[in-house]
Amino acid sequence: MKKILAAGAIALALGITFAACSDDDYSDKEAPSVTVSLVRNGNKSVTIEFEPEDSDFDHVCVYDCNGKLLGQSNAGENFWEGSDFKNEEGVQLYISSVDKDGNESAREGVAAFPTEHNKYMVAYFKSDSNGNSSYESLFLGYSEDGLNYTALNNNKYVYKVNTADTSGGTCVRDCYVARLHDYEISDNGVVGNKRAEGKSQFAYLATDWTNYGNSSYTKEEYGTIGSTSYWGGSQSPSIIVSLINVDTKAESIAIVKPHSPTTTGSICQRLVTLNLGTMGRGSQMHAWAPEMVIDYNDDGTPKPVANVGGVNYYYGIIWSGAGNIPTYIKGKPIDAKNEDGTGYYGWSFVDGIPTFDPNVEVSSCSWSTGTIKNIDKFKYHTENDVYDESGKLVEDKNTTYDGTNRTYISYTNDFITVTGPFLWFQNDYTGSIVTEIDASVIKVDGKFYMFFKNEAGGVDITQTVSSSLMPGSFKVMNGGRYVTRGEDQSTQTGVEGPWIINGTDGNWWLYGDNYSKGSVTGTENFLGTATTVIDASAKNWVKHDNDVYSFPAGVRHAIAFRVTEEELNVFKNKKW
Repeated sequence: MKKILAAGAIALALGITFAACSDDDYSDKEAPSVTVSLVRNGNKSVTIEFEPEDSDFDHVCVYDCNGKLLGQSNAGENFWEGSDFKNEEGVQLYISSVDKDGNESAREGVAAFPTEHNKYMVAYFKSDSNGNSSYESLFLGYSEDGLNYTALNNNKYVYKVNTADTSGGTCVRDCYVARLHDYEISDNGVVGNKRAEGKSQFAYLATDWTNYGNSSYTKEEYGTIGSTSYWGGSQSPSIIVSLINVDTKAESIAIVKPHSPTTTGSICQRLVTLNLGTMGRGSQMHAWAPEMVIDYNDDGTPKPVANVGGVNYYYGIIWSGAGNIPTYIKGKPIDAKNEDGTGYYGWSFVDGIPTFDPNVEVSSCSWSTGTIKNIDKFKYHTENDVYDESGKLVEDKNTTYDGTNRTYISYTNDFITVTGPFLWFQNDYTGSIVTEIDASVIKVDGKFYMFFKNEAGGVDITQTVSSSLMPGSFKVMNGGRYVTRGEDQSTQTGVEGPWIINGTDGNWWLYGDNYSKGSVTGTENFLGTATTVIDASAKNWVKHDNDVYSFPAGVRHAIAFRVTEEELNVFKNKKW
C-alpha cells in the first residue's frame, strides 16, 4: 500500500455506514492498493481520503494501534471520517484495503492524529555553557504545525526565578510546561468543580541548580553564593515549580506560586533536594529533567495516576536521580518485581488504579518546608546486600552510593506537598542496571510510551511501553535499539532530553537535544526523527537535520505542549 500524507483544514461533513471487516489473520493477504491523505477537521475529528489504484477495490477498514476496528468506508467511497476520539496525546490510525471478494490487505500505519488542542507551544532554556541566567531561564515559542516554531519575546526569557523570594536561584535547565486538569483537585485527592470557561492552568517545572554549594564561591550573574556544578557537589540540583494561569476571556496570564495563587511575578516554589547523607551517599541527590504524568477518563474527567495511603493522586512528577532510593521495604528491595510482573513490590492494581500498600512505610516531603519525613525508616539498599528466600535482609553490606541514574516519581495534587520518592523505572533491560535520564511519557490509544536517554553501550534514545502508569511496568521496545540511530545502530548521535508530539503532517516527531553538535547558540544542536507509526521499529524512524522543521536559535532541552487558538493568542499578546 503506497502512502502519501498531507495536512489540510477541509471538513467533509458526510455520513457513513459501517459493515464488519475481517478479524482473520491479515498478514499475507492480497488486496488493492490505495493512495492515502489525512485531513484534520478541528480538535477531535479527522478524515482519511484515499484513491483506489485497482478496479477490484471495495472499501477500507480503519483501526487503532491496539487492533480495534474504528470503522470502515462504504463500498466504493473514497473517504472515512472519524470523530469523538479520546482526550489523549493522539491516536495512531491504521488502514487496510478490501477487495470485492473480501480479501483484506496488511494493515499499515498511515497517520498520527492529534485529538486535542490544535496549536503548539514549546518551552525551553538556552545556554552559553556559562551558567548565565539570561540564558538559563524559561523561554517560550509557538507553532501552527508542530514542526516550525517561532520564539516569543524576541527569543528572550519570559520568566526568571526571583532569588530574593527564596526560590532557589536564577539558573534553571530542563524547562517543562504541561496542561493541568480542567477540574479543581484538593490536596487530599477530591475532584471539585470544573474551571470556569476560558480559564486553564499549566504547571512549569525545571531543574534548579544554583542554590547550593559553599560560601567561598561568588558569581553575580548566578544571583547566589555557592558552587556551580550542575552534575555534583555536596548539594545537587532540585526541582522548582510555578503554576501558569491563563484566562482567555480576560486575555491575561499570571505565573504564580502553588501555595499563593494570587501572588504573581518571577517566583517559584522549590521542591526539596533529597538528602541521602544518612543513607550511604554523604551528599544530596540531584533531581534532573522533571516532567509530569497525567491521565484522563474517556470523557476527559481526571483519572488518578496512583493511590498512596488511601489518597488518590492526579499528578506524578518524574525525574532523574543518581542512587537507588528509597531502599527496601518490609524486608524486600523496592525494585523487587511483583510476582505477576506488573510493577514493583508494594504496588498493585485496585479498581484499575496503581495503588501502594498503605501499611508499607514511605517517605514524604514538602515543597514548602523542604523536609523529608520518615527518612530514618529506610535502609540504604545495594546489590551486595544479602536476603534469604523469603526476601528478608540477613546481611547489610552498607556499600557506597552507586552513581547510577534512575527515574523516580513523586505524587501530588496541589504542587505543594508530594509523596515519595518512589522508584519508577530503571534501565535493567540488558541484565545490569545502566544509567538512564530524561524520561518523557505520552499516551496513545490507551497505552503509555516512554522515551529516555539510554547510556547502555552508548548514548541515544530508547523507547518503552506500558498499559498503565504503574511503577516498574514499562518494557523496553524494539530489542533495546536506539530510536535516534535508525537502521544504522552503530553510529551514535548523542541525543538527550527527548520529547514526542504529532504534527499536522501525520507524523510522530521525536525531538531531542543533540548536545554532541557544536554551537549551542544556533539550531544545529536540535535533532528530529519522524515516523507514521508510534511503535515503529528503530529502522523506520527517519532522521532529519533541520530540513522540514525549525526552532528558535539556541533552543536546549525543550518540550512542546498543545494549546487552543485562544490560549495561544494570549501567550503571543502578553507583554513579557
